[in-house]
Amino acid sequence: MIVILCTVNCICKAQKVSPLNRKLQLTGNFGELRNNHFHTGLDFRSPVGTPVYSVDSGYVSRVSVSAGGYGNALYITHPSGETSVYAHLDSFAPHIASAVAHCQYLLKYYAVDLAFNKDDIKVERGELIAYTGNRGSSGGPHLHFEIRETETENPLDPLIYLKDKVQDTRSPKIKEILIKHYSGTENNFGDKIKIDVVEKNGQKIPAKVKAWGKIMIGVKAYDYMDGMSNIYGVHYVKLYKDNELIYSSHIDTLSYNTNRQINTYIDR
Repeated sequence: MIVILCTVNCICKAQKVSPLNRKLQLTGNFGELRNNHFHTGLDFRSPVGTPVYSVDSGYVSRVSVSAGGYGNALYITHPSGETSVYAHLDSFAPHIASAVAHCQYLLKYYAVDLAFNKDDIKVERGELIAYTGNRGSSGGPHLHFEIRETETENPLDPLIYLKDKVQDTRSPKIKEILIKHYSGTENNFGDKIKIDVVEKNGQKIPAKVKAWGKIMIGVKAYDYMDGMSNIYGVHYVKLYKDNELIYSSHIDTLSYNTNRQINTYIDR
């Protein structure tokens, strides 16, 4: 018997203050499957002009302004060895905006990618730093928020730092299982079989499939959150054969160098 489980996993980390002084409404989570990449942060629904606050003390280490990508983005480096990122901003807080405008004037370019020293723009925990917007490659007003490991720039799952600020009691659900033949081998069912996972009275109705030879198994699953109609990526997947764990996927950190490997992770 083969069993697939999908769960949400939380790791204890030093909690940070919320980047928004309002109820956090998550519209996209960490590790979600996107075109040619995994989503590297959290998306929070927010009207244009919503104040954004630094989640911890540190200093502004980078500011980027561009027509695409993250649009207006702010990077704050913290003594903990982490960097917080705030993207698709409408504008920066006045003292930061003034420093950016000065650099734009000197460079004679609006689109800039600026690096700052640790003594240039210091930031306190909970300090106003910007206002949310819809700039860059954004499909609607929101704050894209990241936590990165400063040394490697690898994104980490920000939810583990904000888990006490986001209500989530709903479990993920498997929607479909895909059984596919292993390339170069023979089988008894053709190219692939899709099995819809049906629930009745809260119980999954098992489906039995007879197969021989080498096969591959895929799963289509979504996570859900209290008070939201959105669907989210699943954080943790385990595959068991009887009681033996034979595969596990746990997305709690990513690397920009290997992000396009998403195309080996999914079946199109």
